[in-house]
Amino acid sequence: MKKSKEIVKKFAVGGVVVVILGILWILWLVMGVRAHTDSGEYQFGEKLRVTVKNWTVDDLCFSNCTPYHFVKIDSSWSDPGEDDCGPQNLAERCVIPGDKKTFELGADAMPDEAGEYQITIPFCKNCGSGQFFTPDSYIFTNKFQIK
Repeated sequence: MKKSKEIVKKFAVGGVVVVILGILWILWLVMGVRAHTDSGEYQFGEKLRVTVKNWTVDDLCFSNCTPYHFVKIDSSWSDPGEDDCGPQNLAERCVIPGDKKTFELGADAMPDEAGEYQITIPFCKNCGSGQFFTPDSYIFTNKFQIK
């Protein structure tokens, strides 16, 4: 009887470990790709930094041409379409699973109109650095103010 209780206890502990590992795996998959700015408010002429965290199982790559687009919150968002980079629009700045990459945007990249914005960043999955860039999806940053 004592041995059967020990066996049941070992199975229970093993079951709990499997459930915990399963929950962690699901959280890893659900977290996906996240992007955030280094501040919630910027002045004209100020540099802006965006950090992209890759919580997927895929390598993510960004365009070497224009890896981001500003979207004003009070206007409707539309797909920015293809950048006019031609054949030089290559997948670069790749982020492996579990890693992050920070982009710094200079004053010349900022919109010339004050307001509330988000940045949308097109990316491709497992496309390989140096290949022609074709976006699979977009990441949106947090909202921020430009004054």
